[in-house]
Amino acid sequence: MRAANLKSWIRSGIVVFLALSGMQTSAQIDCLGVDGGTALPGTPCDDGQSFTSVDEWSDLCICVGHCADWDMNFGLPGDACNDGNPNTIGDMLSPTCYCQGYCYFGIPGSPCDDGDPLTSDDVYDAGGCYCWGVGNLISGQVFLDMDLDGVFSGSDVPIANRTVQASPSPILTSTDQSGNFSFLVSPGYYTLLATSGSFDVPAQVNPVLDLTVPGTSSTGSALAMNVTATEADLSAFLSNRFPTPGFTRIVTAICKNEGTLTTDGTLTITFDPQQTLTYHFPLGAPSGNTVTWNLPALQPGELFTAHAWVYTPPNVPLGTVFQYSAFVQSTVADALPSNDLYIVNPVVVNSYDPNDIQVNPSLLTMGDIAAGTPVVYTINFQNTGTAPAENVRITDLLPMQLRPSFFEFIGSSHSCHAQLSNGLLEFRFDQIMLPDSNTNEPESHGWVMFRMKPQNFLLPGASVGNSASIYFDFNEPIYTNSAVFEIELNTSLQRVAQDELKLWPNPATDLLNLSMDRASRTSSVTIIDMNGRVVRNMANVAVQDKTLTIPVADLADGLYTLRVGDGLKARNQRFVKSH
Repeated sequence: MRAANLKSWIRSGIVVFLALSGMQTSAQIDCLGVDGGTALPGTPCDDGQSFTSVDEWSDLCICVGHCADWDMNFGLPGDACNDGNPNTIGDMLSPTCYCQGYCYFGIPGSPCDDGDPLTSDDVYDAGGCYCWGVGNLISGQVFLDMDLDGVFSGSDVPIANRTVQASPSPILTSTDQSGNFSFLVSPGYYTLLATSGSFDVPAQVNPVLDLTVPGTSSTGSALAMNVTATEADLSAFLSNRFPTPGFTRIVTAICKNEGTLTTDGTLTITFDPQQTLTYHFPLGAPSGNTVTWNLPALQPGELFTAHAWVYTPPNVPLGTVFQYSAFVQSTVADALPSNDLYIVNPVVVNSYDPNDIQVNPSLLTMGDIAAGTPVVYTINFQNTGTAPAENVRITDLLPMQLRPSFFEFIGSSHSCHAQLSNGLLEFRFDQIMLPDSNTNEPESHGWVMFRMKPQNFLLPGASVGNSASIYFDFNEPIYTNSAVFEIELNTSLQRVAQDELKLWPNPATDLLNLSMDRASRTSSVTIIDMNGRVVRNMANVAVQDKTLTIPVADLADGLYTLRVGDGLKARNQRFVKSH
């Protein structure tokens, strides 16, 4: 309430100020594309997020809202603040405008005991400061209400893989194949909202649920969705393991029904022509470097998953960039053909950690940020122990540069429960019974895929990393690499010639030479591996006589990026380390 009143007060003040001062805007195209419009940089707008205030058009014509505390101090998520807790450090504003600090009593998301017998699933919170348990359950079902009666019956269609939010926290989860969902929440008041699909919207505003008494539950909530258009829309996604010379890796394609019609069609995986298909599941139609599957009739939200095992010859050079694609084609006209094709470009490596996180795309433009283009994360895991894993749990403390209210679960290798609360995303694979790699290597793998929207205040050159923790039963967590996406710099302002930075020999064995067309001022030199890890960071390096020699004998074989920055701009070149 206070943020909304503040927003209204600020906007009214700006309008009065402009009226009294007689200021006028010159005729030009405004941020909404209107010739002579008033939506100019610095004027009020609405970023669509209720927890922000003083929303204004930025110089880049992106509607950006600010956080406000009770002392009327304004800032953006990630800015420093004071949460009032002397036991925390690094206090900053969260993506939902809460001031939060961090401490080290426990690893965020790891099990603990809060001492309360009424709670279960006790874990350390997102800051690792406190142990919290949950004892309140909310459950229900999301469905297309075809007969408009508000209850699931008759011709109604359950919606799978649909995000459901419990406000005001917000806490998010996803529906299963029958449209069912469940939350584990702390005591309080909650309002449920299922996110709109491409062609459906919530049928009504749902009542407030009173769960203030610990241990109480609210079950059977019916979240009806009204159809806005009867359309077919199939989308494609792709998950892959990094190709390695002399080994077979899995490529997985996913088809999702995003429309409001039950739809079938075909799904095709295309792998690199240098590779050979060794196996595929389920049974499809292989041809050259493609495999095509006939899709069953998919209900709205339902997934179809297909796999291809492909072999990379031993003579393929490290650093070779492959291209994989997944393409879906429906038997009837597809309403949104832009999501029919999904492409990834994996790099051939010598070895890799099977527990990793990947992001696609890894480079976005400012146009993508303004349009709200999402990034897709895939977390891969493998049981490399000596016995089956009964349960697997994945936690991901999402970076503040992602918008938590735009979480969307895409799919997973095994049935799992997803929940996002206070920035901590958790996937629980209960009773997965994942075989160990020594007993059954092909079945020892798993994965989960989801997408998020970046915050709209990101600027050119911004870099956003995200990592995850993977728990196999009660073992210590396995920490993944950091998957990084970047916002493209405005190359029209600072364009660097491709030949300005040179590396040799490439591949390198012991030493890597760096040269530039001009001598550099003091620079930083960073080497980043293919998973986004910084493996070498040399600050305040003076590149004399335009050359520098860097020892690389201790690096593992594989593809790396060398980045040279002088404080104004960065230059990047890739190189391969081999024996």
